[in-house]
Amino acid sequence: LRTRLDAMPTINVYYPRPEFCSDNGAMIAFAGAMRQSAMVKQDKPSFSARPRWPLDELSAP
Repeated sequence: LRTRLDAMPTINVYYPRPEFCSDNGAMIAFAGAMRQSAMVKQDKPSFSARPRWPLDELSAP
């Protein structure tokens, strides 16, 4: 995938170092901290979280 993306002349792709790719929760928390420090406010999210979504309720694409 990286080879194909790197071959595309119209886009710039940036890859984080592997040590920053191990915990998605940490990345989400960091993004939230950056939004908070920039004072980006959202009154009400347009989605709801479902942390224990059973896989048998999902359909294949």
